[in-house]
Amino acid sequence: MALPFPPLLATMPLPMKGKADQKASDPGFLAAELEKERARAAELERSNEELRRRDRQKDEFIGNVSHELRTSLASVKNVIANALAGVSGELPDKLRRSLLIADENIKRFSNIINDLLDMARLESGKMAMHRSPVDPVRVVAGVVASFEEEAAKRGINLSSSWEVPPMFVFMDGDRIAQVVGNLIGNALKFTPWGGKVGVRGLVVRPDCSEISGDELRSMPEDAAFAIEVSDTGPGIEKERIERIFDRFEQSETRANDSHDEGLGLGLAICKQIVALHQGKIWAKNREGGGTRFVFTIPFMSNEETFLHAVSDRLRIAGIHHYPLSLVLVDFACAGSPDTAPSEETVMQIETLLRQVLRRKSDTLMWRGDGRFAVILPQTTVEEARAVSRRIFEATAQARWTSGSEAVRLMARFAVAGTPGDPDTAEEFIAAAESRLVNAEEPSESSWSEVI
Repeated sequence: MALPFPPLLATMPLPMKGKADQKASDPGFLAAELEKERARAAELERSNEELRRRDRQKDEFIGNVSHELRTSLASVKNVIANALAGVSGELPDKLRRSLLIADENIKRFSNIINDLLDMARLESGKMAMHRSPVDPVRVVAGVVASFEEEAAKRGINLSSSWEVPPMFVFMDGDRIAQVVGNLIGNALKFTPWGGKVGVRGLVVRPDCSEISGDELRSMPEDAAFAIEVSDTGPGIEKERIERIFDRFEQSETRANDSHDEGLGLGLAICKQIVALHQGKIWAKNREGGGTRFVFTIPFMSNEETFLHAVSDRLRIAGIHHYPLSLVLVDFACAGSPDTAPSEETVMQIETLLRQVLRRKSDTLMWRGDGRFAVILPQTTVEEARAVSRRIFEATAQARWTSGSEAVRLMARFAVAGTPGDPDTAEEFIAAAESRLVNAEEPSESSWSEVI
């Protein structure tokens, strides 16, 4: 009779159920193991929370110490500036040279302190972004001009070119200037005498390929504004280029006798500022030598710009614990709520609204189709209602035209504010918009003829 197993297996004893298998099937054992896992997970969470707490303490310590140092340095810098200006009389040449050296060292130390403060703010989420529609060429060209004297002293040719049509980009001009300044400063630091540093403005697709020539007349909706800073220095070590944007990371290559040592925070700060603009930043070594840094800022629709603007202002209001209000103003042709004013009339409305707003911090946003929004920091809901009444009175006294003909308009208003309304940008806007169409609040939701 044939064996049910091969001969070798037939002579082997069948495996017995071991203690481990018995334990695994024991409900009490399983419950105990599950409880151990829960305890380990709880202990791990406690450890992580302790690490987060210590990290916050570290950031607070760095921020406090940096602030105190910056205050003290400002006093010393003022004393040196007064001495160099001759406030205390004529200085001997030797003393003047010593004071100039001290002044340069204070500037360098101040830059390090500012980097520490910026990094602490970014990591704690307290970096305030004041974004608005800005001409990027004007911002970047101003930064390039500020480095021309330094480039000339180093024997470096600093140039710029713009391959972009006239445009406005939703960004924080000061922070983007900081990014560009950091990239140009690094390029000058690593470029030898007689070398070149180039700054270029361009428009790119999502895959980062350039858009140029006739294509710029009909740019895709997902295009982005980009800035490229290139140099003819030695480049970045291959093993380091992937982590060059990490904190405290610095290239060890030097192409000149520059002693401008920092903490290695500049590029990490650049990366986070660009990320807060929903952009990207990267670096590549150029063929033939040198490095190419590029960062992008995406173009946004009117509604996307409005959403991000509200989000920025809500975050800043939360940091500083002050109220924020939003006034929505919709305009339409009289007798036809679905018909938006012409482009010419919209420009007239925008000019008038800017005249009505009294504070520099008040932000007017164009949402398209006759819709405007006013973001009012440090303003209560009652104060925002007063602003909306002022807008209505001003528009009622104005005369609107389209072409050579007079036109009649009607408008409606709504107000939302914190504290009180939701704290997320989407819900905050939705709360205001619901009052535009809510028949239970006719004082705000109904259309009123303004002429």
